[in-house]
Amino acid sequence: MSAANYMKITAAPPATATRDLAALVAMGALTRTGSNKATRHHLGTAVEPAASLEIADIL
Repeated sequence: MSAANYMKITAAPPATATRDLAALVAMGALTRTGSNKATRHHLGTAVEPAASLEIADIL
């Protein structure tokens, strides 16, 4: 996700978007690749699947 994408989704001004994305990178929620206009942010941690369910658990 770029800062522009983040701003469109959240309606945040540029300074806030940059600050929010930097905070998410610092927390480890996102990783940053590229620089300047080519900077993109990706999920920083592997998403663990929910505990597996058996059909018998649902029924």
